[in-house]
Amino acid sequence: MSQALYRKYRSKSLDELVGQDHIVNALRASVKSGNISHAYLFTGPRGTGKTSVARILAHDLNGIEYDESTTDIDIIEIDAASNRRIDEIRDLREKVQIAPTSLKYKVYIIDEVHMLTKEAFNALLKTLEEPPEHAIFILATTELHKVPDTIISRTQRYAFKPIEQSKIVGHLKTIATSEKIDFDEDALQLIADHADGGFRDAIGLLDQVRHTSTKVTSQSVMDALGVPPNQSINLLWESLQSKNQTSAKELKDLYEAGYHAPMIAKALLQKAISASNVSLARELLAVSASFDPKTELLLITLKDTKPTESPVEAPKPAKAEVQPKPKISAVPHSPEIKEAVLATTPVEVPTPTTQESATLWEEILASIKASGHSVYGPLRLASAQITETEIKLGLAFPFHIKRIIDQKNLDIIIKAIIDTTGKERKIVVERLENNASEKSPTKPPQATPSETLPVITEDPDIALMTDPLSIVKNVFGGAEVL
Repeated sequence: MSQALYRKYRSKSLDELVGQDHIVNALRASVKSGNISHAYLFTGPRGTGKTSVARILAHDLNGIEYDESTTDIDIIEIDAASNRRIDEIRDLREKVQIAPTSLKYKVYIIDEVHMLTKEAFNALLKTLEEPPEHAIFILATTELHKVPDTIISRTQRYAFKPIEQSKIVGHLKTIATSEKIDFDEDALQLIADHADGGFRDAIGLLDQVRHTSTKVTSQSVMDALGVPPNQSINLLWESLQSKNQTSAKELKDLYEAGYHAPMIAKALLQKAISASNVSLARELLAVSASFDPKTELLLITLKDTKPTESPVEAPKPAKAEVQPKPKISAVPHSPEIKEAVLATTPVEVPTPTTQESATLWEEILASIKASGHSVYGPLRLASAQITETEIKLGLAFPFHIKRIIDQKNLDIIIKAIIDTTGKERKIVVERLENNASEKSPTKPPQATPSETLPVITEDPDIALMTDPLSIVKNVFGGAEVL
């Protein structure tokens, strides 16, 4: 089995470390002067050299050469992700009192230290407060905000920064040349861009592509990453800019080709970052963290779209008679929370009665969005009518209604209402009228020209209608919508 490139080309001395000169100079001076700390904290993005430097430093402090193929009993590595409990740290506290076997210092390297439990951190703190003279701790983390301040204050902190793209490209060229890998310059640039400042990801991707293609090209890199073709992204972007509903078809084609929503959104984001597209850029940025990225991206493409103009204006369709259905109540778990009612009988789209009502709803939405809760997604598509005693929400999609009336989501909404308005209001959730979807399940009557909805496209595979629910159902199928 061949050795992975990122392991083969891992730095083995401080002189080989690329892109972290400020850390190399400080550590080299510290070792040379003998001004050694009992605890170091390495922070920064993944793949920037934290663990490698920790191993090199552990050997330099003991005056021995670093050799990855050998291990020493006095240099102990602990993965906090799998040894996060207080029992492991208590065991460490007992063993740290034992003098080193052959080296000057017993060095403990704790990787991903932010994964320790609160109790484990407290146990570690006691050791850092009064460490034995022969013990040195090197902690590494990608999430500094999860490390208690009491731990940080007892360490020397070194912040690893993302590697510059030019240095990543240069390092990849050196590796590719050494390994006799045929490559294009722009392909290495694409790898460096995707690595987001980390050497490990960049070298790992180069290693992956060289095994799947005779030459490392931009296309082979994009295939490995699952990046959609530029031509398809350009078409989708133009549809979004023109607010054309054909964007739903273009998005469907990308999904059917095997491209995932987060990667499509990332590709669109590169085009959306400008002063005129701030709102869209923020929505695209949130797709990967969404509860349902695929549907979230579809809703973004449908937002504010307008139907394609038809040469003949279609008459307004007659309303289909719908038999009333019983109301379903979502009973709250405490008497303090008002009753939330789901009216399954279709109703006309409610609109705010005053400008104050619309402004108040925007403030409530902003409060929910600031909390980072995913219920903001469906709520922003709802129409709202606010009175002194209740807030009436109209939604077209059944799965959005289901999410809204979930008790934990109701709690979030009610809290935002109270925080924003200073008072509690009853929430009523109503199904918006949808003539296109209210056909009888039995054989429908023959439609006359006056009863036909305006068709956006002649494509029988898409058959998109002006009604939003029909768009979703025709693009992804009724079963997925339900």
